[in-house]
Amino acid sequence: MSSRPLYKPIDRSSNSIRLLRLLKGAKHYEDDPIRCELFEVPLPDDDFDEAYYDALSYTWGDASQTGTIILDGRPTTVTANLREALRYLRETDEDRILWVDAVCINQGDSSERTHQVGKMGDIFKKAKEVIIWLGTATKEIELLLDAVKVLDKKMLRIPKPPVNDPNYLEAWLNAARKILAEMGLENIELREMRTSGLRDMLSRAWWSRIWVIQEAANAPRARIQCSWHSVSTRTFALMPQLMGIAPGPREQVLLEVLPGPLRKHSWWHKNRSLETLLNKFQYSESTEECDQIYALLGMSSEAAVPGCPLQPDYSLHMAGVVKNVVSFLAFGELIDLKACPLPPWNLAELRSFMSTLKPSMLAWAITENKPALIRKLILGKPPHVDINDRLPTDVPIALPPQMRFLLPPPIHLAISFEEHSASLVKLLMECEDLDVNVPGFEPLDFTATVAEIDIDISRVVNKYTPLSHAVSKGRMDLIRLLLGHPKIKPGQKDPEGFSPIARALEHNQIEIAEALMTPDTGILKNEGWRLLHWGIEKNNVNIVRRLLSYPDVDVNRVEGFFTPLTLAANLGHNLIILELSSRKDLNIEAVDSVGYYPLERAVQGRRPSTMILLMKQFGATPQQFRDDWLLHRAIEHDWPEVVETLISQGLGPDGTRRPKTDFIWTSPLALAIKYRRSGIVRRLLEAGVDPAPSLPLGKDSMAVESWCPMVSAIQSGSPKMLDTLINTGRGAHTTAWNTPNESPLLYAIRERHVTMVELLLERGADVEARTARRKLSSFWLAVEYNAPQIMRLLADAGADFKISAESHPNIYQGKWGLKFTPWFGEFLRDKGLSDEDVWEFGEEEEVLYNDEPLKDWEWESARRESTSNWM
Repeated sequence: MSSRPLYKPIDRSSNSIRLLRLLKGAKHYEDDPIRCELFEVPLPDDDFDEAYYDALSYTWGDASQTGTIILDGRPTTVTANLREALRYLRETDEDRILWVDAVCINQGDSSERTHQVGKMGDIFKKAKEVIIWLGTATKEIELLLDAVKVLDKKMLRIPKPPVNDPNYLEAWLNAARKILAEMGLENIELREMRTSGLRDMLSRAWWSRIWVIQEAANAPRARIQCSWHSVSTRTFALMPQLMGIAPGPREQVLLEVLPGPLRKHSWWHKNRSLETLLNKFQYSESTEECDQIYALLGMSSEAAVPGCPLQPDYSLHMAGVVKNVVSFLAFGELIDLKACPLPPWNLAELRSFMSTLKPSMLAWAITENKPALIRKLILGKPPHVDINDRLPTDVPIALPPQMRFLLPPPIHLAISFEEHSASLVKLLMECEDLDVNVPGFEPLDFTATVAEIDIDISRVVNKYTPLSHAVSKGRMDLIRLLLGHPKIKPGQKDPEGFSPIARALEHNQIEIAEALMTPDTGILKNEGWRLLHWGIEKNNVNIVRRLLSYPDVDVNRVEGFFTPLTLAANLGHNLIILELSSRKDLNIEAVDSVGYYPLERAVQGRRPSTMILLMKQFGATPQQFRDDWLLHRAIEHDWPEVVETLISQGLGPDGTRRPKTDFIWTSPLALAIKYRRSGIVRRLLEAGVDPAPSLPLGKDSMAVESWCPMVSAIQSGSPKMLDTLINTGRGAHTTAWNTPNESPLLYAIRERHVTMVELLLERGADVEARTARRKLSSFWLAVEYNAPQIMRLLADAGADFKISAESHPNIYQGKWGLKFTPWFGEFLRDKGLSDEDVWEFGEEEEVLYNDEPLKDWEWESARRESTSNWM
């Protein structure tokens, strides 16, 4: 075997290529070796040289599946798919001239490969015809290609509009459909076979490979070949439409660049920029990733411009290839990557934001602090980035995913980064188009989707102005920088309604707030009162004190429902109330928009310490604030200090109030007893409250328990409270209760409270007390209320239990008049008494013994009630 190298180096300065001479051979004799020869020739000139070679477009196939050809007299290994293609392409009567990349290019020489790949566009463009090899044919494919061949011949003979006519493609399809109908190709079985054949052809590996795109797109003419059968692409490319088949996106875009009428009327003739090609053919495959770019570069519109700086370079790593593409697409040149670093994106990332390339680069440059790139993007050759527009949301920058939910305008993104924000803002301000008041926001940690938390996007993405954003970060250096800009508006409110000063106060930045007050002296006059309300709500004493030092701040203006003082009172911010009191123009008697005084707002907010402060600080008399109402609220909420203050301020402890309705009146002492406020009860008694008050003027009928302390103590079930009242010695005579003219003993019996009855009897209660309306004695009231234990207590205390129609004329008119007579019979037996000892009724008046026993449910009810602890 000869030691001579198979490939002689091609002069890089020449326009030479290698061609393959496929020697003639037996057509159907597979054992006949495939013999070929290589020879070097200049690439044909467009104007003078006639095309004399065919270019083969194919896929290499599985590298592990190989075959052998004889190349320049020596056995050479090629892929099985290439060997099979050469066998079917070989002529029997003459040699055939081909260009085949795997053989005509020295694949082991990267320098030659780079040189020759750069010429592939011209190689296919100047070929006589491009042969697209799709592999061997099946019966279905043969049936399809036979029909396509007939259709193609017929279409050549029919008249059609000029090729440049916009209606040309539709006219072609209508004519083809008519011919297919005339050909009688409607047999269902055969139609299904042709459809299967077309689907099979579109599924072949050729449609998936990136390199075939350039080969098909540059072909002046092309044929699809399977085994010995071939058809022109001008008709084949339209067969899916004619047969009602929808190819996949990868196959469809390749059909659109095949020579023929479809290519003439597709996107191919409108936009062949590299950006378009990278997006259109993103699903195509290649053995080497860099070929995803280089295979498309040659047919791009940019490559057609003489001196195109972007050329195939297989010596670069993929990262370098992508950066060159980024540089070329953004700036039309290959920049110095050391002086101006570019994002380290991969090809998939590049494709993902191709339509927003420059804004995406700017976002990366800001986050990574790359001033050279920022300057080139905003100050270099136009078109520039829109420096005021919101940056893309899907930029693969060095931020965690949850912070990429929404990206702000460039100046806001620059402010967000602590370490280099000042230099970045200063650089961005060099751009004359920069809007230093543009709304935006800081990239925040959004862990939920908009749908889940139902947020208003316009508010989220427009939270700050740049100045208020810098304020929220506490960056005085940025604030001074922005205030120095001639177009800055220090008082401009952001979309959330906050001015920069308000943002400063929100973050307790007093020094910054003062700096912002300087350039616009009217700012506090316009909104100082609103800031004051905000400071009060936040309970920020320092902010309030600072704002109050400015006379322009209105200390009495209503915001919402409150004045500053009523707001502070309602919130219980006592230190702020003291600060407000330092202003001489504070109107302490001013009511808010609802008509409440500060003291009333303190009560509403349940702020007892604030109530005390207001009364002491401002010397407010209780009468100014409806004193009876305040006293009752203090009792209800158990505020003994407030009660003490009210009394010390001159409040009459016997005041009245209507807490719920117009017909319910309550005395303070009765109310304190009801809620068992023992401390307040003692203080009221010490203050001289009458434990047995008379009814309010004009109130001759009312609920006694709401007014009478003694009855309130009985009904609250508090013997301790009752004992306290009895021990006052201030007229609480238990036998002479004037209003409503019933003894407390009777109320204790009605409550069936044994302990209360015992206490009252011990303190001299009149055991013969009678009810006001029915004149029922205490003993028979106990009988009526089914209280046998109390009945015995009263009897032991000397109660007269004899009864007659004269002494108790209404005894049986009550609801319980006769129900408990069995208990009374038991009582008589215990006392050793007979009926005659008790009953003094006439015979015609006898009703007690009517021989009608209690029913079972009445008996059980009576038994349960008689054994109650309250009896």
